[in-house]
Amino acid sequence: MRGDRSRHAAEGAGTGYYERLISCIEGHVEAARAAGHTEIQVAGIPFLQGENDYDRAHLVKTIW
Repeated sequence: MRGDRSRHAAEGAGTGYYERLISCIEGHVEAARAAGHTEIQVAGIPFLQGENDYDRAHLVKTIW
């Protein structure tokens, strides 16, 4: 289920922000493991909903 949500979130993102976020987290995890850390915590994840439909929303506001 968890993987399905991640895959679904990535499908609609035309800007690549979601992929960049996941790539960044994976890079930090790899660096922490290489440094010998065995426990890793993510303090927060930014809310990305709507980032790929900004242009359309902006256009609708401009027209109306």
